[in-house]
Amino acid sequence: MRALVFTIENRALRPGASLYLVTTPAGLAIAGNVGSLAPGVMSVQGWSETAYRRMEDTDNVDHRALVNVTQLSGGFRLLIGRDLEERRRLFGIVAQAAQWSILVVVVLGIGGGIFVVPLDWTIRAYFAMGMAMLVQSSFILAKTIRDLHETNRMINRIEEARTEKLLGAERT
Repeated sequence: MRALVFTIENRALRPGASLYLVTTPAGLAIAGNVGSLAPGVMSVQGWSETAYRRMEDTDNVDHRALVNVTQLSGGFRLLIGRDLEERRRLFGIVAQAAQWSILVVVVLGIGGGIFVVPLDWTIRAYFAMGMAMLVQSSFILAKTIRDLHETNRMINRIEEARTEKLLGAERT
């Protein structure tokens, strides 16, 4: 058991999305990087998706993780898991790169087509102006959607703060 605790303590110090926790038969944490789990997670063996908080987290935000709980000899329990937020963040990065690459291909394709098509220069200039306006409109729309999203996030935070204030007032 000492070797396992030593190994878990070492792995818990590594940066990354890996989660480790060893508990006593009574459920007290011995080693690991998980600060808190949803109730009942350690009592169910096998794979499950759950909410958790890391030990070093200073915010009160729950993260999502896929974890595997195993019962060891003597009633000790071992949790090994992976944070799902990192996977979502990586997906966002890949999706953004794909969007930019599509934009570049479309702009180069339309731009190249304008100069290859045998038309008068005034018609080419008209097409180029239309393409510039299309790109400008797309950027303005993306900024508007981003601002709307940020506004909704801010309103949600204000609502959460009001709710917490009301709940705090009721408790006293």
